[in-house]
Amino acid sequence: MENKTPAKTVESWLIGLDASLSRYANDFRSLDYCNTNTIKYFVAQEFENFTIKPSNAHRRMLLNAVAKMQTPTSRLGLDSPMPRTLIPRRLDYSSDGDYGTTQIESEPGFVYKSPVELMLSELEENLDIAEVELSSLNEYVDTLKMKYCDPNILIDKTRTQCSKCHLREGHNRNKCMNGVCEGPESCNDLDKHPAEKKIMNEAVASLRSKQKEVDSMRQELSTRKKAVDETQASFKYKVQSALINTNLNKYTFETGNGRAVRQTAVNNDLHILEKHFKGKVPANLHRESKNFQQIINAFNKNYLPTRAKSGPNPARKNLEARGVRFPNYHPYCASATGSDEQGCSTWSSSGADHDLPPKKRRSGLFFE
Repeated sequence: MENKTPAKTVESWLIGLDASLSRYANDFRSLDYCNTNTIKYFVAQEFENFTIKPSNAHRRMLLNAVAKMQTPTSRLGLDSPMPRTLIPRRLDYSSDGDYGTTQIESEPGFVYKSPVELMLSELEENLDIAEVELSSLNEYVDTLKMKYCDPNILIDKTRTQCSKCHLREGHNRNKCMNGVCEGPESCNDLDKHPAEKKIMNEAVASLRSKQKEVDSMRQELSTRKKAVDETQASFKYKVQSALINTNLNKYTFETGNGRAVRQTAVNNDLHILEKHFKGKVPANLHRESKNFQQIINAFNKNYLPTRAKSGPNPARKNLEARGVRFPNYHPYCASATGSDEQGCSTWSSSGADHDLPPKKRRSGLFFE
């Protein structure tokens, strides 16, 4: 027989998620959600019927917990990442860059970020979430303090406290005309009510723990930003992301795990930009990046290899008149067997050349 997990009360379920959520117990009960057997049918629209309006952070926490109760065997919840949308491939083949690869259209709104930028973005996002949770816990603790021990209510502690109504009116239990105290809201003495005191202590402990967590995250983010500023202050580091975003198809290619960078193409163009800007990062990098491709294209257009600049060999004509041949090597020759395949021809050699050992003969090289 299958063992079923006993249902939790709504109060236990909320405190198990986070102590700050226990304030919504009465609202759940007013809608007949008394335990986990019924809570799993809760829907987001019913938040409108709550007397205490949950913050956005609390809404997400509650809805995610409900979603996991609805599909207990699934690993997915409302906080699970959305599945990646498949992008149709373009069949035009390109050999641009370091790899011949089938290009893929860029994702809508895709912006390249370096691993360091991604790490800092993730830390900032986690810190934002933690700060929202901290703010919510602060609000919750303040609400409990006003409810259980209102500082605006003055109590004369010199007078005798009744053990029945917990009021300090100078009478005792035997002479008490009041009913039994129903909670700290009536007597303003939290020490006389262990259940409410436990809720308050747990809330304060959660607040202190979250405050330490937020302080630690702030310190980590500050330290990492400082380290990045000190160690990654080069022209290449500051300009690389801006350059890649000017032409994603040129500098990146799609893989099964996302986009990868054609680092050789990036480094070559960074070298051109560093020369153009004389090693100084533009003051307005975003605006200046719109001209990067124009600068690179102009450089490549005007650049000539050293061999082309030197011109023809001035001694070649006289040497050819004396029988010296100047062969041109064909890189597309398939083999070095001495054949004339694909238009390749061998170096013409004299009879003396045939008398040399095979390793010293020049006929193994192919020229026109």
